[in-house]
Amino acid sequence: MTKIKLSSDKAFSLSASVAMLLSLMPYPVELKIQNVSINTSAQAKTVFFATSSRKQNKNEDSDLGRPRRRVSGKGRNPCSDILIALVPGSGNVDPEIKCNVKSNADLAYTSDPKPTFWIHVPKSKTRDARFVLIDNNRSIAKYFCKLPEKFESGVVGFQLPVSKLEAGNVYQWEFSILNNRKHPTENPTAGGKISLDLQANNPWYNRITSLANQRLKADSPSLKSQWSNLLSPVGLNKVGDFPLVGQCTPQ
Repeated sequence: MTKIKLSSDKAFSLSASVAMLLSLMPYPVELKIQNVSINTSAQAKTVFFATSSRKQNKNEDSDLGRPRRRVSGKGRNPCSDILIALVPGSGNVDPEIKCNVKSNADLAYTSDPKPTFWIHVPKSKTRDARFVLIDNNRSIAKYFCKLPEKFESGVVGFQLPVSKLEAGNVYQWEFSILNNRKHPTENPTAGGKISLDLQANNPWYNRITSLANQRLKADSPSLKSQWSNLLSPVGLNKVGDFPLVGQCTPQ
């Protein structure tokens, strides 16, 4: 029990303020009652305070931290040198417009326990890259990979080497080009959100991987048209103009 000196009217005002603050919260709260003994010159009073903790669903976005951006921030790099995760998200993304607007990634699904993630990568001074899978703000898998030889710019894929996804859970992922190993926060990074649904009928990650692999084997005007039709509705129509280059090979 904590003792503090307050006048009776100030103690009442403080209790009322706490109660009003709790009543304005826009989500369910769990209340814990604590008592504080307040000594005044007239008499000792006990005031009860309510503390709260938010109850969250396991798969709420708030459990996963900040919204995942599907385009890299400018940092200290030229704004045009951005990574773009090929996932559904907000706004239209154009690799050739400097200082792109922020574009948060939407949740997308896969029925493959070892999905492939596709990223537009600009011309870079290094072929070294890193993929991180995140669960509840905690990294559960980290892989380093090499971009294809003689890489200039274009769309590359990274396949999860080992199944790490549990059906029904929501994960975040991020892909970085390791331009600066000493200062990782300066490396361009983009990513998305993914959930494994074994019953899903041709979900996003399956569709884009199937089409990308077909184009890498034997491209055609028909496949290019299908690629454009897949990317345009999610604000990635400009990205569809860039070539598919291959896979980022795990090291």
